[in-house]
Amino acid sequence: MCNKKVDIVFMAKKKRHHHLLTKLQKKSLTPGEIRELEVLENCPLPPAVVRTQREVSDIFKVKPRTVANWVAAGMPVRPEGYYDLLAIQAWRYQNQIAKMKETKDTKIYWEKRLKKQQLEKEKLLFKKLKGELIPLKEVEESRVQRILTVKRNLFALPRQLASILANMYEPREIEAYLTERIREVCNTFAGVK
Repeated sequence: MCNKKVDIVFMAKKKRHHHLLTKLQKKSLTPGEIRELEVLENCPLPPAVVRTQREVSDIFKVKPRTVANWVAAGMPVRPEGYYDLLAIQAWRYQNQIAKMKETKDTKIYWEKRLKKQQLEKEKLLFKKLKGELIPLKEVEESRVQRILTVKRNLFALPRQLASILANMYEPREIEAYLTERIREVCNTFAGVK
């Protein structure tokens, strides 16, 4: 019984190997298919080349997420999807040199800073053109006007409410009425109708 299972697995692997070879003759393989074909053919990798990002992280003693970030930042990857450790080391060295050159004493640093500032300025101009930005002076003037309106309305309450409250005897009734009038003033300030 066990021999039949081994034979079935062996036959499946042979069929897959044949399929990949046939596909390779007709068109190119994906990086995953290339790796699969190499495994099926037991092809050894060249020296200093590894298959996975996990192996790269283990060798360079960094977290796997760091290697993924390196790939996103342009770390060299072989066409079949493997990782050449010597190329990666050279790439890391070049990046370290570039970072060392970007100190505050260098032209590169100040040019980058200038470009960032220019980009921020362009973003603000774009938002202003779209109507997403309002000048600070307009905002302050509007706020002052709203505060003055609330102040006027609050100081007008005693004159407006004195005769009405004089006819009320229950403190709860007076409290409810005052609360409602104050809420109206606050809603006017907040722009709620």
